[in-house]
Amino acid sequence: MGSQQYKNELKLKDEQCEKLSRVRNELESELEELTASLFQEAHAMVRAAKVKQAAAEKRFKEANNKVDVLQAEVSALKHLVLTSTSSPGHSRGMGWRRHSTEHLSPCPDCDSYDCDAAVARFNGACLQGPRHAKNSLSEEPEVDVILFREFLQWMDERSVSHDQPFLARIYKEDVGPCLNFPNKELALAVHSAIENNTLMMETFTGKPVFRKCTLTGTSRFCLHRVKLSEKGDWYNLSRNSRVRIVAVCDFYTYVRYIQQGLVKADVTEIYWELMRLRSQMALARLGMESTVKVQRDSGHS
Repeated sequence: MGSQQYKNELKLKDEQCEKLSRVRNELESELEELTASLFQEAHAMVRAAKVKQAAAEKRFKEANNKVDVLQAEVSALKHLVLTSTSSPGHSRGMGWRRHSTEHLSPCPDCDSYDCDAAVARFNGACLQGPRHAKNSLSEEPEVDVILFREFLQWMDERSVSHDQPFLARIYKEDVGPCLNFPNKELALAVHSAIENNTLMMETFTGKPVFRKCTLTGTSRFCLHRVKLSEKGDWYNLSRNSRVRIVAVCDFYTYVRYIQQGLVKADVTEIYWELMRLRSQMALARLGMESTVKVQRDSGHS
């Protein structure tokens, strides 16, 4: 009788041990799941924080690029304004003169277009003296009559349309050839980004290495890269590709200044500045980087 009682008690103890063992296993399993869940949440939080940090650093870098571009454009504009206000035409307080197509003949006394007497509607007089009084007058540049007539028409319209004769000529003779790269599709996209003022450019940091220029397909020391919009991809640029793009950007920037009324210069001065910018595009296209004065290093056009 006593042995049976012991057997029953032992069986009861075994059942209790099994029950406690199952509870322990369940608790261990729950603890492992909870630990894994906490690790996953912590990893997700760290990853999200890194993504936010990278996005913030990217926005900060792009904002700095925009600031650099704006500062460069402001500096260029100040230079233009100072140059314009110190010119003889501005000392007479005339702003820019509107020549009509009927008054393309130079002043009969000084043989210059930059003279009050060259514009009949101002009833001005020549302030430079007879042409024989200054030997340097024979060295003054002469305008192309057809081109100057187209320019005057554009000054009246201030249009950037490709159908406008003056700009159409520059697009065809200067801008197009300057942006003529083996990668035709990207070259057209770069031109469009310059026109829309969305192009961004920056300098590589660190030691220069050989990279393939996306526009030319050649391997060079690419010190700069460009993208067409804030969310676009970056494209490596060789030195000459960068100089050619900057030359076109300088032209478009000056045209925008004229459209916005920020250039308070004589019409002849505006004309010759546009011709200088055309020559910059030609020199850049010919690979004569050393003679091109780059006014801006990076950012929106």
